[in-house]
Amino acid sequence: NGGGGNVGYCTTKGAVEMLTKAFASDLRPNIQVNLIGPTITYTPMMEGILPDDPTERAKKASALPAMRIGEVDDVKGPAIFLASKASDFVTGSSIYPDGGLTAIG
Repeated sequence: NGGGGNVGYCTTKGAVEMLTKAFASDLRPNIQVNLIGPTITYTPMMEGILPDDPTERAKKASALPAMRIGEVDDVKGPAIFLASKASDFVTGSSIYPDGGLTAIG
């Protein structure tokens, strides 16, 4: 099919985004609902799929805008933002710490 076999993965990503928006609408005004959607991130789940060597991972990510694979620390900033008062007017939103992957499709 030429799609790379990502139909199930992409479908569930879209479902989680819409679920976030629906909960934000249903639980308003006292509960905010947002999502953090990291994409390719080097975690224990990715060991064996991504190279262990950071230089080799960077080579694989050379076509990405950030030119690197995400690290766990890259997700901390959005989490701290959403947990802080700085996000008091943010609800139903998706934050993608993905080095620009969603920007290029």
